[in-house]
Amino acid sequence: MLKSSLFRKAWIAWVTLLIGLVVSVFASLQVKQGIEQESARQFVFVCDQVTHKIQDRLNAYALILRSAVALFAASKVVEREEWQAFVVNLQAGQSVPGTQGFGFSQVIPADRLAAHIARIRAEGFPGYTIYPPGKRTLYTPVVYLEPFRDRNLRAFGYDMYTEPVRRAAMQQACDTGAAALSGKVKLVQETETEVQAGTLMV
Repeated sequence: MLKSSLFRKAWIAWVTLLIGLVVSVFASLQVKQGIEQESARQFVFVCDQVTHKIQDRLNAYALILRSAVALFAASKVVEREEWQAFVVNLQAGQSVPGTQGFGFSQVIPADRLAAHIARIRAEGFPGYTIYPPGKRTLYTPVVYLEPFRDRNLRAFGYDMYTEPVRRAAMQQACDTGAAALSGKVKLVQETETEVQAGTLMV
């Protein structure tokens, strides 16, 4: 009888312990699953936020490009001072931070190359030349770039179409009529000791 009573108590204790363990494991799994689901929701939320911020920034850059297209469409010739005033009035440093400069690259057929170089030199840039050197059917030198100082001076005259990544973006923009973002490039403005990766929107 005593043995039976002890056995019954032990059995109840073991069953209680087992039920407690099952409940604890189940509760732990539920908590873990809840934490994982919340973490996943947070991750998706943060990713969405970052994606929207990047898209907003790209849209702002594209809007500036459309404004530049409108400037050239509204004028027979856009002079260097007009380009400078346009960029200054954009207040781009405040509205789209992180930009190195805003430039204009002109398409020059090979038969007008000498006249183009002579015209830019006559504007007060006697050392102006298009680089990299070489014979091509057309040239696309950077002729305007603001702010026109410091590192940006290194890009003056650079033929962007000679570099494959830039050329692909330029061709896409020509084909679609919409702004195109280049892949990763080394900006011409960079030095050997101060290299930053960048992209171009054309």
